[in-house]
Amino acid sequence: MKRGVGIALLVVISLLAVGILSMGDVHRRGGQVQAMPVPEGKLIFVDDDFTDDPPNHKWDSITKALNDADDGDVIFVFNGRYEENIFVGHSVHLLGGSQANVVIDGGSALYAVNLLADGIIFENVTVTNGQTGIYVANGYKNINISRCTVTGSARGLDIRTSHITVANCTISDVHTAIRWEGSYNIIADTVITEVDWGVRAHDSEHGTIEGVEARNVENKSIVLESSENMTVRNCLLHDSFTGIWLEDAHHNLISTCDIHGNKIGIRLDGATHNHIASCALSHNLGCGVYAEDSYFNVIHHNNFLGNGIHAYDTGLNHWNTSIGNYWDDYTGSDEDGNGIGDIPYLLGGNSDHRPLAHVISDPPSYVWVDDDFNASSPGWQIDHFAGIQAGVAAAAPGGTVYVYNGSYGEGLNITVPLTVRGEPGATLAAGQDGVFITASDVELTGLSITAYQNGIKVQQAHNILIHDCHVSQAVFGLYLVHTADCSVTTSSFFGNTKGIYLFNATSTLISGTRIHNNSYFGVELGHGSSGNVLSDCHLADNANYGLYAMHNTADNAVYHNNFINNGAYDAGANVWGGLRREVLGNYWSRHDGPDADHDGMIDHAYAIPGGDAVDWFPLKNRISDSPAFVWVNPGFAPSGPGWSGDHFTTLSEAVAALQTGGGCYVFAGSYHDRVIINQSIWMTGEDPVNTTISGDGGGALVISGGGARVERLGVHDCWNDAGVYISGDDVLLANCSLYDNYYG
Repeated sequence: MKRGVGIALLVVISLLAVGILSMGDVHRRGGQVQAMPVPEGKLIFVDDDFTDDPPNHKWDSITKALNDADDGDVIFVFNGRYEENIFVGHSVHLLGGSQANVVIDGGSALYAVNLLADGIIFENVTVTNGQTGIYVANGYKNINISRCTVTGSARGLDIRTSHITVANCTISDVHTAIRWEGSYNIIADTVITEVDWGVRAHDSEHGTIEGVEARNVENKSIVLESSENMTVRNCLLHDSFTGIWLEDAHHNLISTCDIHGNKIGIRLDGATHNHIASCALSHNLGCGVYAEDSYFNVIHHNNFLGNGIHAYDTGLNHWNTSIGNYWDDYTGSDEDGNGIGDIPYLLGGNSDHRPLAHVISDPPSYVWVDDDFNASSPGWQIDHFAGIQAGVAAAAPGGTVYVYNGSYGEGLNITVPLTVRGEPGATLAAGQDGVFITASDVELTGLSITAYQNGIKVQQAHNILIHDCHVSQAVFGLYLVHTADCSVTTSSFFGNTKGIYLFNATSTLISGTRIHNNSYFGVELGHGSSGNVLSDCHLADNANYGLYAMHNTADNAVYHNNFINNGAYDAGANVWGGLRREVLGNYWSRHDGPDADHDGMIDHAYAIPGGDAVDWFPLKNRISDSPAFVWVNPGFAPSGPGWSGDHFTTLSEAVAALQTGGGCYVFAGSYHDRVIINQSIWMTGEDPVNTTISGDGGGALVISGGGARVERLGVHDCWNDAGVYISGDDVLLANCSLYDNYYG
């Protein structure tokens, strides 16, 4: 063989490899046509500069090469302009050496290229100057057209049969880019521009249009006419009149398309039972989705951004399933934080009842997880997942993963800042570690967790918020290792070996949390942990100690907690309680004594075993949701322990919270309040001179509850009323000062 042909053979082999690999990818993606095998026939060469050489299968025209060909042959066409109208009647692989430089000029023939056999591969050429560029006749199948340019014709491709694949082509300067009638056809990764009509599928079914970019289309970019069970996905349709038109089309899927800058994004006319999901419809000048005389279409999990009118619907269509769409002009709120708006988005005579509160993005800023989700769920593997770890892996840093009620048998690793929010009943049943957090700025909310080793482990991270989580059956319910500025609120840790273990943790707030029935310690502070706060917590029935602080811990504050059937041990230098006026002492079920001044604190201190720690003002009564004792002090702060539970700044709020038979202690201050005592309680002021209630002209204190006791208060400035009005039975008023009132 001559050296030139030998070089050409190497080129052919390399191009064949590229072509077969790319087509194999298309077939795998479509899932409908098997990949073509490597051809086993002879090699035929075409060059318009050749002198015909039949023994070596070298020809100066494509038509002559086709006449020399049998099924399975490869025809390689060198660069040149071939002015001929070709008919491919065998199952051959016709391969151009350069898509731009191998030009088939049809000479204004009805069809420039005619594909008239099964199994043809036609690739890497330019077709021009035919009334139709490429024609595939009825009855032929498994034909692949790839890496071709079709231009300068009235119609680009006319496909009248089934099982045809068009991939990686460019079609421009024609009236209609592709028209097909048939089933199981695929149009993939193709660019269409400067045409009147894009892809028109007529009376077709089970076809796929994927990865198509259509721009500057005078009329419609993609049309499904009288077609059903078609799929249009991952298409970019922009700067045309209409992106997609469904006319008398049924049971089709439109998904993951970017449709922007058109007059109309998607139009439906007489269309039913179609599914439009996971698309971005943005900045379409007239309307994002226009539906007329169309019914039972499902349109959900789409972005509507900056359209003239987002949607117009005269039919009976569904704009949401479990979720709806994102509308950039939605004004509702998302109070429960589930990513779905609390009020519907109105669409004239229709509504999206579950509008999204966050824009759909890639990667997603908001992700939903449900163990019942599957491939039929909207946003599947985009922002909808069946497992929490998959949702976490998909979420954008700073995003939110919302976990629906369900049981998830997996551990969870969080390595980027985000929020994981479970709804009631969301349960994580893990193996070794339930949740392992190594990123800062993470929020974990609403999960019930069981694990063998660590329920929640946070390592070398800061600003971790754990809220309303419930952890059991682990060695460590919560294990904070080399952490700072973390927060644990309204959670529970029970049935673990150790409920909470702080290892070199600083500035942690543990508040409003129940830590009980753990088999070793409730809370352990160790290895240099300092500056942490434990407040408003319930530590009960933990073996050994409710709280154990090692010798190398310091400046940890233990305020306003219940210690029930367990004590504490402090070998470090930590703080238990505070000043008397702050009421920061703890309740100890194993410590009791008198409260002579009725201030709700036992008159003698409680010494903490292990060192010199002392709770100087331990509480007389157990801290409870319906308090048996409350305190009033104008200096109490909303950020302090006990706020709105048993710490108040007004007498009326304190009395309203108090259970019958309870007590209220009022620290010195001037209170401008109208207090109504309608139950049997005991209210004690610090002293009647400095603890005063001003009526500011009206009444100050009304006692209608039988058996009420009030002492050591000053009541004044009730100029038009009585300072104290008593209508209840068996009321005691003692050591009070009543002055500057109309009646005392």
